[in-house]
Amino acid sequence: MKPVYREDATKGIQDLIEASEKQHPSNTEQWIEERKKQLILKMKEDTDNKEYPIMLNGLILVLVAMSAIHIINGLFLFALVLVAGVLYYIFTTKKLKKAIHQLQEHQNNLDQYMYDGYLIKDTRFTAVKFAFLLFFPIICYMGFRFIEDTTYTLPVWQYMVTAVAISSVAWFIFFSDDQTYLEQLDNEIKGLMAISKQEVTTL
Repeated sequence: MKPVYREDATKGIQDLIEASEKQHPSNTEQWIEERKKQLILKMKEDTDNKEYPIMLNGLILVLVAMSAIHIINGLFLFALVLVAGVLYYIFTTKKLKKAIHQLQEHQNNLDQYMYDGYLIKDTRFTAVKFAFLLFFPIICYMGFRFIEDTTYTLPVWQYMVTAVAISSVAWFIFFSDDQTYLEQLDNEIKGLMAISKQEVTTL
């Protein structure tokens, strides 16, 4: 089990607090609480609660539709893909609902409420990211089957290599910035929580 925070997660926050202490020596605790509230407000203003569900729903819908077409055409192996997509969607939806319920239970605990808010964002991001990594290459492969020249069929592995290459490039376009942002947010939240605990123990 990971600790509540890592030492390196607090370094950036400590630097900010030291700078704040030099300007306002008596307001360090107030600065920490205000920063927590700013992060909560920023997370609420982010649009991932709209964008990620659209991306996930769209991806699963395309996967199910294309799988169904292949099944109708007699390729029953794609039934496994269809079932996997539906089960993945159900699993991630339940996980997100659980995270939201947990957030609602901790509205009176600023630290836990802040971190639960981050966990919801991370859950949305992870759900879409892994759906993309798992299913987008398969969608590309099924798309190739629709448009391929039936007089000349490439080996399956060549289709999959091409699909994975396209998926990898698309991943960096759509998700790399968000992952960096979430990592920075996670470090700052853990740093603020750690410093708050240090402040309490020194009282």
